[in-house]
Amino acid sequence: MGSGHQPSVINSSFFGKVYSPRLTAPISEVIIGLLRYGIQLILFAGFYIYFVYNDATIRPSIFIFLFPVIVILMAMLSLGMGVVVSSLTTKYRDLTFVLTFGLQLWRYGTPIVFSP
Repeated sequence: MGSGHQPSVINSSFFGKVYSPRLTAPISEVIIGLLRYGIQLILFAGFYIYFVYNDATIRPSIFIFLFPVIVILMAMLSLGMGVVVSSLTTKYRDLTFVLTFGLQLWRYGTPIVFSP
């Protein structure tokens, strides 16, 4: 749901007329997010390799091998949340406004939560 809209609510008339699996919209959003993240990761890896070869103080550690596991877990979590949110917003249309407001509050509250 990274593009800021709910595909299941916007295209609900389409999903009602034509048969399509219910997981099509959330899975497509997760795949698009993973592709976007892959492009950003390639750019980051280029800069990282540049700084490592220019004797910067950063060095890769053994935990870099856990990175694919973390990305897969994040994708599965976002898919699960996308399915829950899309099913709830299809039934309760006002939940879109509540979730938008809640996410904005969460963004402003994040630095407060992380401070010691």
